[in-house]
Amino acid sequence: MVVPSFAQDNPGDQYPIDIKMQHCLDTDSNQTTYGMCQCSAVAREEWEVEMNMYLQLLMDTLTEEEGEKLKQAQQQWTEYRDAEIAFKNQLYTDMMGTMWRVVAAGRAYEIMRERALGLKGYYEMLTLDR
Repeated sequence: MVVPSFAQDNPGDQYPIDIKMQHCLDTDSNQTTYGMCQCSAVAREEWEVEMNMYLQLLMDTLTEEEGEKLKQAQQQWTEYRDAEIAFKNQLYTDMMGTMWRVVAAGRAYEIMRERALGLKGYYEMLTLDR
């Protein structure tokens, strides 16, 4: 069985947001818990902008029926994201050590990145022949 490849299936791809985040993390002044959390938060916000851009591009391209399905999926994804973030916040808050704050910030970044790249993959497949 052949399955189309989504954007996030290419681990070697370097996205500008990820590169910017790595530069942020590599900065000496960000070698603190606070600095690392801030780098992750900024990157998460940038991935959210990217996600919203691809969401809009998809909505502009899909049929009305497909758009409604995507709208429902996005609402359910948002509920999942909020529940997942609430869970990881509770989990990592209860753990000892400040390193868990960095792990928690990284998880929020990963959740947003994954959705943005998933929507990008849908859009790229949909517009492949156009």
